[in-house]
Amino acid sequence: MNSLRKLLSKTLTVMCAISLIALVFIVLLGIASNQLKLKITWTEEAANILLTWTVMLGAALAYLEHAHLGVDVITSNFTPQAQRVVKIFTTTVVIIFSVWIMIYGGWQLFQNGLASNQKLPSLGIRKAWFYLSLPVSGGLILAFALDNLRRLILKIPEPESDNQPVNHEEVSQ
Repeated sequence: MNSLRKLLSKTLTVMCAISLIALVFIVLLGIASNQLKLKITWTEEAANILLTWTVMLGAALAYLEHAHLGVDVITSNFTPQAQRVVKIFTTTVVIIFSVWIMIYGGWQLFQNGLASNQKLPSLGIRKAWFYLSLPVSGGLILAFALDNLRRLILKIPEPESDNQPVNHEEVSQ
């Protein structure tokens, strides 16, 4: 499972990096075309789609790497057993959110977008592809959360990650 986690982490990192580079290029192209009075109309729609996909895949990557924002001021004073209980609870909340809101809700948006046959006028593609980022990201987050929950319940230590959380007490000394 650790090699699969590393492969997913590297794949998501490359996908996010490529889409971010493409996003910057498209936004700059849009700015330049506007300043030069060129008629490149697709840049705004393409940038919106790329931004959405980059954010959603980046959220899944951040969850996998434990790089998401967390406030542990209160729980850092808990006993290790109490901290484990809190982590199990928060992981369960993430599972419920990813299933209910991201996968189910996102899939409903995607299907409604397909059924309505709405198209992005400049790109000529269905708007539904914009919404597909939600269930894809939700599915990834669900898989990572289920693995985290399994590790917490079975007391399996977290695998080594390239992105370890910063210990602010060590930094300030």
